[in-house]
Amino acid sequence: MARLPQELLEAILHELYDVPSLKNCSLSGSQLCPSAQRLLLHKLRLRQNIPAALTLLEESPHVAPYFTTLHLTLTESLTSSAPMLNMLTLVLNRLSGVTRCEVYGRGWWAAWASLELRDAFWALIRTRAAHDLRLHSISKMPRDIFWDLLGATRSLHVEGMYLFGTDGHSTPAAALSGKPSLKRLYVGGGALLVLNLFANSSLSAHLHEVEHLTLFVSGASYAHCLAIIRHASASLRSLELHALNIDTHSQLASFPPLPALRQVDFVFDNSSRTDGGSWLASVLPSLLSPAQTQSPSLEDVHIRFEWLFNDTELDPFLRPSTLATLDGLLSQYPSPPRISWTMPRDAISASEVKIRHGLPLSNARGSILMLPWTGSGNLHANGLRRQRNVSDPDWEP
Repeated sequence: MARLPQELLEAILHELYDVPSLKNCSLSGSQLCPSAQRLLLHKLRLRQNIPAALTLLEESPHVAPYFTTLHLTLTESLTSSAPMLNMLTLVLNRLSGVTRCEVYGRGWWAAWASLELRDAFWALIRTRAAHDLRLHSISKMPRDIFWDLLGATRSLHVEGMYLFGTDGHSTPAAALSGKPSLKRLYVGGGALLVLNLFANSSLSAHLHEVEHLTLFVSGASYAHCLAIIRHASASLRSLELHALNIDTHSQLASFPPLPALRQVDFVFDNSSRTDGGSWLASVLPSLLSPAQTQSPSLEDVHIRFEWLFNDTELDPFLRPSTLATLDGLLSQYPSPPRISWTMPRDAISASEVKIRHGLPLSNARGSILMLPWTGSGNLHANGLRRQRNVSDPDWEP
């Protein structure tokens, strides 16, 4: 084994699919130990286990760079304890390899009141974890702090956040001036105010480099979603739009030209709405035509219905004339995009017959893919099935 190149040994370890095997490798010799530990310890989840995490980092400081993802849950019981906050500050100061930081919990505001913890968190975000920042269930956050966080990261994921403070219709120019623009943006449930802020024209300069965009906000207006898409239109490579969470389908507007777009996902996952077919029939021609200028780089269109919808739900879209128009638009591309459908298993058979019959050119090219949705959670946001489970071991002392 000693004669094998280190790169080959690391490639072998990356093929392992279970934590016990990685643990055995970490004990089998000095050549395998560091690489195995990096795979085992790459994610640290902090809740009430902060004393044990601090002990680990003090007794084995060499593992601190191995943690590249931090999950921090700020419960009220944690943030009400001064000793726990002090230990958390020491832990954050020792984490030198974090590139993704996820913060959860209603106790965020109380934790932010600790000056030492605030300084440690800012140091983590600004110097090490600026690649990917994810904020979940933050009960209240001042807008000026949100601007600072926005200017400190290239990838922002926001869910369940309430902003307060200054007027949300004006963005302090100084807060984002000279800061790196976002590359990835996810705005999810409970973040309607955040989505509306991003739709504001004053933020357009900060979104002009966004390559990956997901909008999944119940009650969001289609006009605001389109405004964000327009801000990112020149650079956008993938778009995921949870369409049935949008409340103004009756006032559809055309997509702007998206020259870099390669993949688009239209996701329907709210059974209280029943206009998915009509919406698709209106929006897809806007996305595809003219092929030479509207979305010339498009490779994949994913359409996902993730509930047991009414049998007539797709009728407006599955009309022969509508499908024929779509088939013709897809055929205008030099390399026609693949189009995949994810539907409940009990609805897929009848719809598949209509889709394949109505899209004869696409069907002949083999570019139609039908996938059953089972509700098992095995399909990720990009429609691809999870390949590994060992890459996400959460270390909790």
